[in-house]
Amino acid sequence: MTKGLIYLHGKGGSALEAEHYRPLFPGYDIVGFDYQAQTPWEAKKEFCDFLDLFAETHKEVYLLASSLGAYFALQSFPGKSIKKAYFVSPIVNMELLIEDLIKHANVTEQTLREKEIIATDSGETLSWKYLSWVRAHPVIWDIPTEILFGENDHLQTLDAVTDFAAESGAAVTVMEGGEHWFHTKEQMQFLDHWILASQTEAGQSSAKTYEKSCGAVIFRKTQAGLSFVLVYGGRHWGFPKGHIEKGENEKETAIREIREETSLQVRFISNFRTTDEHALVREGRPNTIKKVVYFLAEFENQIPAPIDHEISEIKLVNYGDALQMLASNSERLKEILCEANDFLLGSHDFRNTEKHVEMTERNKP
Repeated sequence: MTKGLIYLHGKGGSALEAEHYRPLFPGYDIVGFDYQAQTPWEAKKEFCDFLDLFAETHKEVYLLASSLGAYFALQSFPGKSIKKAYFVSPIVNMELLIEDLIKHANVTEQTLREKEIIATDSGETLSWKYLSWVRAHPVIWDIPTEILFGENDHLQTLDAVTDFAAESGAAVTVMEGGEHWFHTKEQMQFLDHWILASQTEAGQSSAKTYEKSCGAVIFRKTQAGLSFVLVYGGRHWGFPKGHIEKGENEKETAIREIREETSLQVRFISNFRTTDEHALVREGRPNTIKKVVYFLAEFENQIPAPIDHEISEIKLVNYGDALQMLASNSERLKEILCEANDFLLGSHDFRNTEKHVEMTERNKP
């Protein structure tokens, strides 16, 4: 058969669940994979062996996975020839999930490290080996993907899913009132409609895609007060920021973009992180949501100067002037400046800072 679809169930699920999807993929050979792996390192070989065998008899391979099955797929299938993936309530950030379980179990990472295995009252078993493996193997995914996420998912946050979507290019559909386990009549009807719509261009265009950037509100203390760095990129004044690249965390992206746009080496002020989320309506992409994470950073004894050709001008201005200059951009940027200014004028005494230097060769000018 030309088209084949592999179904991967979640924890406690069954390969028999694949039968539900057969009418939704007419003309596909659908096979539920009853895998035995309990960990992602066990899954890698088992999943790849199954996929390779399946691909021998199918010209196009598609993937439908839920919850833990999706996470195992994320760890097993990068680089594999999969036409498209459909994820239902996927675990895309296992580290965050384990950290939440540790917190709810009222134990510390140090205790887990010492004991290696801890059984919790919720029935979950915490493993230091598992957490360490997850941290050592970040997810890198470039297969075209559609995601269905329930608004009330208790295992993953919407931020975790949209961050993954921004990094991977996946499209996300959110069901209001939906749960991690889609099981009610209303939820299953929504899921079925999503499956059918995701196979059409019209349905794909109605899903949300995400982009993520990181930057900072940068300031300098002077005798006259606080001065803020604003950059001009051709249309509006704003704060230094840029798209996150694969393999970077948020602060690494901010460091790189600050250096490229201002030439500055900065130190971040702890406990300040805020976001701006908006649809790219002015860019003609209303279904693309851009999320920008802003930190707060200080510089001393340097002169800002752009390296990036996209930045034509930089100004160091006081708070009042900065508010006026940001007015032509968005109200949210003015609010972010207010948040930063209030934070600095509050109880913070600047002693709790963390000095950041470039972490890789690419961050050097």
